[in-house]
Amino acid sequence: MADGPIGFDDVIAPVTRERFLSEFWTKKFLHLKGQKSRFTSLLTWEKLNDVLEWQNPPPLIKLLRGGDLIDQQVYIDHMDKRPEAREINAGRLVAAISQGAAMVIDGIQKNVPPVKDLSEQFEEIFQAPNQVNLYAGWGTQNTFHLHWDPQEVFILQLSGRKHWKIYAPTRPFPLRDEMEKTPEPAGPPLWEGVIEDGDMLYVPRGWWHVVHPLNEPSLHLNVGIQTATGADFLGWWLPRLLRHPELRQDLPLGGGAQGRDYFARLLDIMTRDGQGPSLPEEFLREWNAFRRARAGEAAGCSG
Repeated sequence: MADGPIGFDDVIAPVTRERFLSEFWTKKFLHLKGQKSRFTSLLTWEKLNDVLEWQNPPPLIKLLRGGDLIDQQVYIDHMDKRPEAREINAGRLVAAISQGAAMVIDGIQKNVPPVKDLSEQFEEIFQAPNQVNLYAGWGTQNTFHLHWDPQEVFILQLSGRKHWKIYAPTRPFPLRDEMEKTPEPAGPPLWEGVIEDGDMLYVPRGWWHVVHPLNEPSLHLNVGIQTATGADFLGWWLPRLLRHPELRQDLPLGGGAQGRDYFARLLDIMTRDGQGPSLPEEFLREWNAFRRARAGEAAGCSG
């Protein structure tokens, strides 16, 4: 059992931070066995009961069964009133979980100080916002079907066990809203095993996985990290390019030589503009300010 606060280096032990960043981060799946109860100082079933009983308004709870959301009116009273007037109906909540539903609390770091401290460490190390979600249940139905997550994911098994299957990515670095569909894996899993109390998983963006409960109480944290991508940079850069009148003018009619000349000028403008030495630094400076404002709002769904 951990005696003090849990930090990032504790999460990835015995792997060093330097080795993790160079060998695994955004590149490779990692499963680390850990001593039982080593994450107990973060959150326990008893602490979870306190959060559910005393938090007002109640935390953002979702119940899922077989990949489907259960109507919140089943387990939260006064849903038609303001959030601060809503109350968790503990009896119906427990009944739904007993019938195979899994409980997900989004942004649990807002309710549990040790988890908040760990979340802030992740945010500083990876220079990106994160959200910590809690998964609790004791049934046999999986929370989500086979899927990949659009963010980097760390799984910390707090209590109990779950059976995982991990598949290699079928498209490098997929994004959530791409037009091109990411194909499902056709072969066997790259790794399959049972995650136990004290274990840690790192699942990079785009790696397929499916998780099955083992009909016993299980509690785990999902740290989802939304990193900056080339698409984020282009989205930031485009409004700045609009200072050039060529980007604001109408496209030439009919194409032909006139159209080719116009697009050649556009590419030349982008090339010259992109060579400014301060452009990457300016983007990263604004991104870091943005991610500090958004810290704790990145989503995750592995469970």
